[in-house]
Amino acid sequence: MVLVLVLVIAVAFAGVSLYMRLQRQARARSQMAPGGEDGKGASTPPASLIGLKCPGCGQNLKVRAELAGKNVVCPKCRQQALVPAIKVAGT
Repeated sequence: MVLVLVLVIAVAFAGVSLYMRLQRQARARSQMAPGGEDGKGASTPPASLIGLKCPGCGQNLKVRAELAGKNVVCPKCRQQALVPAIKVAGT
């Protein structure tokens, strides 16, 4: 009886942990992907993305160009990374 109760609690904990991890990943994807949750900008061309490396884990990140100069959260290690400003030629 005790073994069954322990097993039920373990399965419930694993389910909640998995659900929370998937929710965090979905939030991170919506912040990083062009268009976000509201669908605006869904036709943003790939050229308007900025590539950077996470300072915590080295993960390659691609973020929307309009996030230049702002902090984003790495979906892998959850550390904040500053998106570099866009340099325009001739200015």
